[in-house]
Amino acid sequence: MNEKTTSTSGNSRKYWQSLTQMAETPEMAGAISGEFSGYDPEKLVNTSRRKFLKLAGASMALAGVTLTGCRRWPKENVVEQNSRPIGRIPGVPEQYATVWELGGVAQPLLITTYDGRPIKVDGNPMHPACATFGGKLGSSTMMAQASILEMYDPERSRGITMRAKGKQSRQPVTLEAFKAFTAEHFAPYQGNGDKLAVLIEETRSPTVDNAFAAFKKAYPAAKVYEYEALSRDNELVASKAVFGQPARQILDLKAAKIIVSFDADLFGNHPYALKHINDWAQGRKTADTTKTMNRLYVVESRYSVTGSNADERLPVSVRVMEQLILQLAYKAGLGDGQASLSPEQISYIDAIWADLAKNNGSAILAGGYTLRPEVLGVLAAINDKLGSFGKTIKLISEPDRPTHVEAIKALVESINTGGVETLVILGGNPVYDAPADLGFANALGKVATKINLSLYDSETSFACDWHVNRAHYLESWGDATMYDGSVGIQQPTIEPLFGGQSVAELVSLMAGEPLSGQDLLYRTWGSRLKEQFVATSTSFQKILHDGFVEGTPAAITLKGVNKPSVSFDAAAEGVELRFAPDYKVYDGRFANNGWLQECPDPITKITWDNVAQISYADALKWGVQQRDHAEDILSIEIGGKTLEIPAYVVPGQPVGVINLPLGYARKIAGAMLLTERNGAIGADVGYDTFSLRTSRAMWSVAGAKVTNTGKTADVASTH
Repeated sequence: MNEKTTSTSGNSRKYWQSLTQMAETPEMAGAISGEFSGYDPEKLVNTSRRKFLKLAGASMALAGVTLTGCRRWPKENVVEQNSRPIGRIPGVPEQYATVWELGGVAQPLLITTYDGRPIKVDGNPMHPACATFGGKLGSSTMMAQASILEMYDPERSRGITMRAKGKQSRQPVTLEAFKAFTAEHFAPYQGNGDKLAVLIEETRSPTVDNAFAAFKKAYPAAKVYEYEALSRDNELVASKAVFGQPARQILDLKAAKIIVSFDADLFGNHPYALKHINDWAQGRKTADTTKTMNRLYVVESRYSVTGSNADERLPVSVRVMEQLILQLAYKAGLGDGQASLSPEQISYIDAIWADLAKNNGSAILAGGYTLRPEVLGVLAAINDKLGSFGKTIKLISEPDRPTHVEAIKALVESINTGGVETLVILGGNPVYDAPADLGFANALGKVATKINLSLYDSETSFACDWHVNRAHYLESWGDATMYDGSVGIQQPTIEPLFGGQSVAELVSLMAGEPLSGQDLLYRTWGSRLKEQFVATSTSFQKILHDGFVEGTPAAITLKGVNKPSVSFDAAAEGVELRFAPDYKVYDGRFANNGWLQECPDPITKITWDNVAQISYADALKWGVQQRDHAEDILSIEIGGKTLEIPAYVVPGQPVGVINLPLGYARKIAGAMLLTERNGAIGADVGYDTFSLRTSRAMWSVAGAKVTNTGKTADVASTH
């Protein structure tokens, strides 16, 4: 570093060559001890260089230390300039609108680039989904903010690899070699496609749909399955039962005076959380002028971000919550009361109904997608009784499809019966997150040819014969649908760093028409806009500039709402396990993102880990001691499966319910060298709660046996 400073002792001048040497001086040690009590400089000095670089590698790339050859435009379109291009000033940031899809829902974004390098992610200020309190626009989620780090991550997959038959090691191959393989391998399937299957993560992209239309035309007998570990399937099933068609509920919290949430977490992991937060906050702000404001009731089986903002909060198990909902239906004149509830619980429902009844047409009952479809149907019937549909709740159509659990089950069954010879897995990580009872990893081993498209080397990609590196959304053309039904354009802000393929491009390649993502997008939007030269059309240029098409689908007009019957499992007793998406790593796909891992959980303040969140009463029952960082390890047994995981006391957690965040204990979470499987940031971090999650109980299950092992584990927390 070759820097220098002066010593405070006498007039002598003292030189230091590094920050480490400076930190070891008596003067600095004294200053630090006074400012930071308990600081141990040895812990910093002895941090391994490899560990530091693992954590900082992507950040340094973003800062421009590495990947210095990044370009905004494809090479073939670059033209030398002897003078500054009109409208461009070197060093002045530029912004581009785009969208980012997560779980089949797109977020409208605005990407700031600096000299051709994307450096910042914000919300698109032109889209209502990005509204923030106070009238300002441009908010984005924590995951969207951190997604830019993935693009610069040195552990991203950098190329295509292939495993020869009978071999464990994988070898790099060129894109041209992979294209030659696909042309030869898929040729026999042309015109039929029997025993050819595709497994894709949830997407609502018109361009991907268009590519699959060509794929199905080439292989009419091929099967396409869709699976997401965290899906809103229960809402889809409920809407088909009560509305007669698949529908999505768009909540207008700004127009609601009374909001009741049953495990919905409207401000947390909900796809429309940013809009919900802004609308709810505006309803609170009205107290400044009208002396009245909205009221938020939250009934939940775990302590959530939404629950932390509630006016009235009731923590209960999922089983009790269902009975509370039926008691509310009884108050609405839609069923029988629940005698099994306590007087306090019945009184709580009475208070909720009193507020709802006084605010007919300006109330919302929101049910979480973790609730059973029958229970969500009861909530829909109560909303109909309150006159909420068409006022505070808008219904828009959704595609009719099998549930994700049905799809993954059908695929595994087809594989086990010899119905699949070639399987193409586009995104996702089912070897890691498929329901534990299906044995997906074992079934995958029976498939003769397995191809995986993934941004990172993962448990699934390592189990496949071919791994194709996926292009980051900031590097590729595409489109996607927002939660409100509006459609946005995904435009690249940089040339692909490692020549990756998008989903649409790989589907097009398999269909025998290897088009670029840009050509596929132009074909789709040329048809939608009825423009022959869509690339230069004024209408498309406006969409590209804005980032989305103005307007949303028309609301569904209800002809009636059917109230389904709800039955209870009388044998469902004992400790209840509640599975939930992690606030940072989601379903595990962001496990290798150092920014997200380092960010404290909004409820527990834990970093780099997941824990069994329990109540104080349960901690006393199981002899769990509360210490600084070292937490007691519980053994949780259910359905013949056992998981050992640290316990963490969370005030407000329902008694008898253990909340288990998903997405940790990844084994392969990033590509280092082709011969290495370890070393990634997200590998071997936390505990595998997916191991207890089955297709019969994707969100909650009762009857767990819990014991204290007597062992402890260190848990990092910012408390």
